[in-house]
Amino acid sequence: MKNIILFLLTTLLLTASSFTGPKAPTTESSRIEVIFNRQLTFDDVVQIKQRLLLRGITLRYNKLSFDDNGKLTAIDFHVDCNDGISGSAEESNLTNDTRMGFYRDYSDTAKIKFATGNFKGRL
Repeated sequence: MKNIILFLLTTLLLTASSFTGPKAPTTESSRIEVIFNRQLTFDDVVQIKQRLLLRGITLRYNKLSFDDNGKLTAIDFHVDCNDGISGSAEESNLTNDTRMGFYRDYSDTAKIKFATGNFKGRL
């Protein structure tokens, strides 16, 4: 029953958030970085998605898996910055030390504006 509720909640959140338009980045920061690891819960990943929407970035979770303690174990996502830049990544074995996710750098001087994947040792 818990899995059915989780699936329905995720589907509802994904559908409700897929109708956002592009927004200019705020002056809060010119770089947005999101890292997923096994320390996150369902509430955490929902909150990440909601915060990104406020910045004009659409994050769609294609797959989320959690252990018996409610910690994230696997993820498959697609991110759309709504400015022509988008990408996807997945990881089926998240650990506490995993540095998997994406970043988007809006600064004019950034050498790399966007990347997804495993960033262990690279960020």
